[in-house]
Amino acid sequence: MTLGTIKTRKQLIAMTMLWTGICVFLSYVICFPVAGVPAEPKFLITAILCPAIMAPAGAWVFGSLMMRLHQTSEELRHALERDHLTGIYNRQFLMTLLDSIRPDEDTVILMADIDHFKNINDTYGHFAGDKVIQKVAQTLEANCRATDMVARFGGEEFALVMRGAALGNSISAAERMRDAIAKQNIEHDGQILSVTISVGLAPRHGCEDISEIFKAADLALYKAKELGRDQVQIAA
Repeated sequence: MTLGTIKTRKQLIAMTMLWTGICVFLSYVICFPVAGVPAEPKFLITAILCPAIMAPAGAWVFGSLMMRLHQTSEELRHALERDHLTGIYNRQFLMTLLDSIRPDEDTVILMADIDHFKNINDTYGHFAGDKVIQKVAQTLEANCRATDMVARFGGEEFALVMRGAALGNSISAAERMRDAIAKQNIEHDGQILSVTISVGLAPRHGCEDISEIFKAADLALYKAKELGRDQVQIAA
């Protein structure tokens, strides 16, 4: 049993008992060969040496437990914040992050949707659909600023929050992302898949209710779909 294999309380107790037995045995063996030392002092020496030998073992066990707790905490945090398929933020965590943005801060919401995604699932299967979603997520994240927040909003839909961005710059960024995705070749089972996205943008303009901005961006997205897809539209 090693540090990485301690996963349950029973395993931790077993490891502690094992180390205790080893330490007691070693401390007695160390004392036993001392010539001219009567039996009673040997046990006294054992009693003194045993805690000294066990201290590193106890520290090791405690350190193992703390490292395991830290690892579990990180795994839990990642599960709460990230979408399991793409690794980008999930919708719930994105909405939580938005609470920290002041209404008067320049912010643009971008909604993007993969065009004809149902056809991909129906034609090539859901594994191909998953690969397309992952590739689109990677491309969106690779083509935005470090301060932008990218999330999978649900299904084949994504949301981007651009803080401190002017509308003109956000439109340019959206066009760059749309173009980058259209140029991607996604390989699946020896076949090359190509996809496009439709995008809707909405500036916040000091609106207190962030959900209204998402609705406006969604309406712009639907307009992009109606006008032929593979394009960027701005909320009225």
